[in-house]
Amino acid sequence: MVRFGFWDTPVGFRFGSFDLTRSLQRWINDALMTLFFFVAALELTREFVLGELRGWREAALSFSGALGGMLVPASIYLALTANKPGMHSYDRRPMS
Repeated sequence: MVRFGFWDTPVGFRFGSFDLTRSLQRWINDALMTLFFFVAALELTREFVLGELRGWREAALSFSGALGGMLVPASIYLALTANKPGMHSYDRRPMS
């Protein structure tokens, strides 16, 4: 379809042998991800400096929730794939 070809349009620049050409879709995805993580980092910084996460006691529940959100899916994945052929496969990502 024509609309899908639009997203594959190469965009970028080249200096001698250095080539930084990517599809339009990739440039947009990378820019939006960069913007998202920049804003998330700004919000976290504000909470650590001025907000509710200033002190260790106030932040403990948030930190434990984040740690549990990483460890529980990884533990479930390891429990379900224990001693199976694909257990150590590097294309599996229980956490993103």
